[in-house]
Amino acid sequence: MRYLIFLLAACGLVSCSEDSSSIEQDNLNIGTFNIQWLGDGIEDIVHRENSDYERIAEVIEDCGADIMALQEIENQAALTKVLGFIPEYSGFVLGGEAGQNVGLIYKPGIEVSNIESLPQLIVKPGKTRAGLDLNVKFGEFDFRMLVVHLKSTSRYDSTDEMRENSIIWRRQQVDFINYWVDSLVSNSEEKDYIILGDFNDYPGKLNNSTMDSLINNSGLEILSSGLKSCKDKNWNSIDHIIVTESAAGRYKPKSVRMWNFRSAYPDEEADKISDHCPVIAGFDATAKDND
Repeated sequence: MRYLIFLLAACGLVSCSEDSSSIEQDNLNIGTFNIQWLGDGIEDIVHRENSDYERIAEVIEDCGADIMALQEIENQAALTKVLGFIPEYSGFVLGGEAGQNVGLIYKPGIEVSNIESLPQLIVKPGKTRAGLDLNVKFGEFDFRMLVVHLKSTSRYDSTDEMRENSIIWRRQQVDFINYWVDSLVSNSEEKDYIILGDFNDYPGKLNNSTMDSLINNSGLEILSSGLKSCKDKNWNSIDHIIVTESAAGRYKPKSVRMWNFRSAYPDEEADKISDHCPVIAGFDATAKDND
């Protein structure tokens, strides 16, 4: 299976940076946002008008994220429809065969480099997705980022076998992420790692929890633990920001938040934005780099 990365910015695949005037100089807000079935306008699962794409852009701009992981993006054309309303951001999509791919958007002044797919997360071809692996630098803060969208257990899993397989595959993905980050922290000079995206699970789940290896890893902190869904306050958020101990040292206390745009739009408009809300956390970018 071949994966392609398309960059909207004209600065190439290796590295990209511009003037940093649009970002608060001592703080980097990092977020993740699953934009439910964001399509390119051609035979989309969720049909959207231009006004819907504009509202998605408003949510991204208003939530304050300087760099944001994205999930459920059909292709570069779909992302371009949103970026047309927020030209201060650049962005790209990790292209696969499915209509739900991961991607990234970021403001000027943020350097991204070494952009690669992480195909080991495709534990079941056609049913699971690769991760997006890259390096990020802003100010004194440089780190490695992994964007993920793990296997769901959804209404489409209509049999017990399908539901059980989804749990098995998601646990395999989580266990690989845990192995991946532990191996890199132990065997490289880089100690700052941020893993974020849609995990389709949450800490504290009593039955069939698939996040145990990450929860039990003493070198990791799940900053988003305890957040509730913006769609239903009785649900736990499945969108997470997870950091290594070194990166946690830069975390701005109590800055993690879910940007509940649903309180600002009528239901019919909010439903065309997404069934998820952005999750954002702030990090200090001024402290001297420790690795």
